[in-house]
Amino acid sequence: NRTNNALFICAIIFSILFLAIPILLKLPCLQNLIKLFLNRMGPYKASYFEACGAMIGSFLAVISAIWIQNRSEAKQRNDAIKKYATIVYFDIDKFYRENDIFVLCFIDLHQSYAQHKKSKEYIIKKFEQWRQYASIFIDQEWISTVAELGAVFDKQTIDDIYSFYGKVEYIKGKLDRVIEPSCDDIKMIASHLHNIGEKKTYYRPNQTILAILEKLDDLIKTLD
Repeated sequence: NRTNNALFICAIIFSILFLAIPILLKLPCLQNLIKLFLNRMGPYKASYFEACGAMIGSFLAVISAIWIQNRSEAKQRNDAIKKYATIVYFDIDKFYRENDIFVLCFIDLHQSYAQHKKSKEYIIKKFEQWRQYASIFIDQEWISTVAELGAVFDKQTIDDIYSFYGKVEYIKGKLDRVIEPSCDDIKMIASHLHNIGEKKTYYRPNQTILAILEKLDDLIKTLD
């Protein structure tokens, strides 16, 4: 931290000044003052310099050890944050890249049902056919992973990331575990998909998710 860095710099400065005493003795403006000081010390000059040298050496050794330890801990923290940011980035990015076709078909299917163009039986049958094409894989420890990023992101960003994971977890649960899906299940899945994405020529992240991806990418590059 800044305090340790300042102490380390001070220790170096004091060490340089101590070692530079022979040179300082040759400066006319300081020569008489230093000689007067040393003369008053009498026979204790050698002991004084030994004590000063030992104190400065010990101080510098302790501060150096603390400084090195803090640097090591800071690197470990940065490496950990980069790891978690990378996990979240690729979880989000992969969700949109690997589920584009399924989501587009699913949204069209739900719209057909909402507009009463297709029967419930047809909607559920198509859902059963298409859900096998879904590919949703996210970090199983996503709650703790996102929490680790709380030290570098504001609360709103963390809440938005949690919201994304929560919706994706819900969708994944419905796709993986519901044996007999209902139209209400399909409606809820479609609602969550609308909340985290936009249907253009392809399914893509909405502005909130795009902002998260940008922040994650900037953070990862900063920690390289």
